[in-house]
Amino acid sequence: MTLLKHRSFNRAQAGRDFSRVIPQSRPDSCGLAALATLMNEVLHLPTSEAALQARLKHRRPASLTDLSKLSRQAGLKAHAYAVDLDLLLRVQRPAILHMGASRRIGHYVVVRGVADDKAWLADPMRGNVHLDLTALKKHWYVPRKPFGHVLYVAGADEEWLPLNEEHLPGSPPETVSDWFPPPAGR
Repeated sequence: MTLLKHRSFNRAQAGRDFSRVIPQSRPDSCGLAALATLMNEVLHLPTSEAALQARLKHRRPASLTDLSKLSRQAGLKAHAYAVDLDLLLRVQRPAILHMGASRRIGHYVVVRGVADDKAWLADPMRGNVHLDLTALKKHWYVPRKPFGHVLYVAGADEEWLPLNEEHLPGSPPETVSDWFPPPAGR
């Protein structure tokens, strides 16, 4: 990548709301930035995209398998699933979504919550964004499949992973919901 392309990429992020979102530093580092966001904001484990990149040991874009391995190396539980929108809403927890339908190599975002038929996403490229659920399905679902790929990450002592019916609420929430806990120290 040339320096010019890198500067252009960073300018595209200027002026966006990145509160509680780790911005990606390169066009292909969204997976690492999404995992860093989840670790910092949900699990209160300070890390950075660069620290995760150093542990990854390759420069290719991170896969869900890579992100899962990095999570387990940090002592966390990590499970990837193919789920539909209804199950994503029933789990009611932040997760990394692979937006595979949107690009050749895909893009990773963290789903922060859902309210008023809109998903609240922590997008390492665009910051905090809202996307209506129809558009979410269009970009998240695997082409010609009724599901999308998701990675759930939890602390080693949390009981809700791996997913099973006894840990799921009966139906999706109907109220405004931010699935990120309050910032650490507040």
